[in-house]
Amino acid sequence: PLSASFNAHLKTRLDTVSTAVSLLLRGDISLRGERLVVEDERGLNDREVLALLARVYGNVKVFCREYQRVLGRRLRAKALGGSFEADDDVRDLELVKLRFGDADLRDAEVMVKDVEDSRRFLKMLKATGVKALVASHVFWPDVGGGKEMAKPYGAVAERWEAFRREWEHLKKPRQLRLEG
Repeated sequence: PLSASFNAHLKTRLDTVSTAVSLLLRGDISLRGERLVVEDERGLNDREVLALLARVYGNVKVFCREYQRVLGRRLRAKALGGSFEADDDVRDLELVKLRFGDADLRDAEVMVKDVEDSRRFLKMLKATGVKALVASHVFWPDVGGGKEMAKPYGAVAERWEAFRREWEHLKKPRQLRLEG
């Protein structure tokens, strides 16, 4: 077990959780059971490292929330780049669920599903010329500032309206709004 002073130190650092999640996703803390060597030269596998950190923070919810923020930024960046491929993210999510459990990752599942649904809708509504990530705002962390975009004008507004009308027709009673 870690000392109480080290536990306190980890809790006061603002980057502990984000660093652990980043390392987990990069593979430096393996999701596949490899060993991580810590300063005292004893080897800990990823399950032991995550269990250790969960004890420091009291539970894994804080890590799940951070994972969802990271996932949201990644999915949004992909969508803005025109890619709605989420295969790698689905695989990562399944591995993270093995470590953290399903219960605290339901929002992340909805986020991945939103990207997959958006890809499907874009294929169906290709004629509108609009590319949009349709996100269930209740489930996504605020990764885009949460501000509505400026109202589109001219031909862009016409294409957006055609897309919105068709999408809302397919997904009644849901509604779309632009967000940045």
